[in-house]
Amino acid sequence: MKRRQHGFTLVEIAIVLVIIGLLLGGVMKGRAMIENAKIKNLENNVNGNIAAVNTFMDRYRALPGDFKKASNRIKAGLTDGDGNGRIEGGERYSFWSHLAAAGIVSGDFDGTSDLPQHTYGGTILPMRAKINGKETHWFQYANVPVKAAAQLDIDLDDGKPKSGAIQSDTADCISGTDYQETAEAICAVYAEF
Repeated sequence: MKRRQHGFTLVEIAIVLVIIGLLLGGVMKGRAMIENAKIKNLENNVNGNIAAVNTFMDRYRALPGDFKKASNRIKAGLTDGDGNGRIEGGERYSFWSHLAAAGIVSGDFDGTSDLPQHTYGGTILPMRAKINGKETHWFQYANVPVKAAAQLDIDLDDGKPKSGAIQSDTADCISGTDYQETAEAICAVYAEF
């Protein structure tokens, strides 16, 4: 009596491996699409925030947060800025409440501690600061992965972390004059406005 052997043929195993490969390829492509969408969302956020500042300045001839007459001209109860043309101290938080009360951005900001968050979950803090030798007003985007920071800089600026309108000063994110994209570092990214 012959014994019949049980098992899979090479063709059956090959078909299973092809199916597994297709599934893994689809998952990897899906992850890349999600990451690209997050970067585009961050780029739109940067451009939208800069546009919001410009709109506010056109309307009120002052920086949001620094506006001396915010409680009279926009909404009673807002914290007025000192009008010195610099966003400093508590004005960094009043910034968002001025923009929201003026109807330029959405959100409910108390003017004392609330900050909006970007697509990677970090906060967006407006400030006057000296970053890599350049003193100006910046949006600080906290907790941005280095690969996203590099792509943001390439798409909106010069691709260099220490120059231009998009910069980073996080040591773990920088290698010489370039972003260290092989690292898994988290960066603070600054967008000039």
